[in-house]
Amino acid sequence: MKQMQQIANIVNTAHRIVALETTRCDTVVFLFNQYCQQSQIPVFFWTQGQDLTRLGNHPVAISATQTPEAIIKFIHRLPYFGVFLLQDFLSPENSDLNTELQKLASSQRAHALKIILLGAEVTLDENLHAHTLIVECHSDKQLPPATAPPLAVGKRLHSPSPGR
Repeated sequence: MKQMQQIANIVNTAHRIVALETTRCDTVVFLFNQYCQQSQIPVFFWTQGQDLTRLGNHPVAISATQTPEAIIKFIHRLPYFGVFLLQDFLSPENSDLNTELQKLASSQRAHALKIILLGAEVTLDENLHAHTLIVECHSDKQLPPATAPPLAVGKRLHSPSPGR
């Protein structure tokens, strides 16, 4: 399946941060949800006003993760590999958030991570460009139509506490 190979290529790139520009975020999330079910790799999704959600057959929302700052704290504490789809996450005026992403991108942590910034237009801080793979996916021909219903959260978990 061509789309799953493209998703695998994004996940396996050496870049820890990927800017994926698309107007079809729902379809991208659907494809990553399929990928995580096939690969058993944890994939998380976040958009404004919602908690971070671990995708899969039974999506799970992680409480207290509605803000970009809370997401960064969660990622720092995550003890294993994860892929994070963050829709409309960055704002040019939030230099602290850009700095934290740079730290995560250049981190030498034992377990890798992948942060995928989704949106119609992803604006990157000048210093973040060196750490980021930019993927443009603006053609309808590049993505299949979304065939899944909207994401429904099955249960809620609390975010891990420091030291766990």
